[in-house]
Amino acid sequence: MRQLVATATDRTPAAERLAELHERIASAERRLALVQKQLEQASGRLIDEEAVARALERFDPVWESLSRYEQARLLRLLIERIDYDGRKGAIWITFHASGIKTLADGNFPGDAP
Repeated sequence: MRQLVATATDRTPAAERLAELHERIASAERRLALVQKQLEQASGRLIDEEAVARALERFDPVWESLSRYEQARLLRLLIERIDYDGRKGAIWITFHASGIKTLADGNFPGDAP
């Protein structure tokens, strides 16, 4: 603020510059609050490594017992999207967090209720 006051010119009075600075600070604080809220929401969707490990331990026997239709349904539940970079020969799989949680909780397609 001192720097703004010191650099104020006749065309831009210090009071206007300070008001502008206060508005920028308020805007940044609003943006920070929004980002913090989004971060909290995102962290609520995260699952821990142990939950994934538990789900994967149970995966093979369940996979073998499913029909082709149920296997396809399970893949749609788990996979949100697949990206492939032919130049790098790399594949990226984006999973649905809710699908992984469903498996981690032991709710598999084809299980008896």
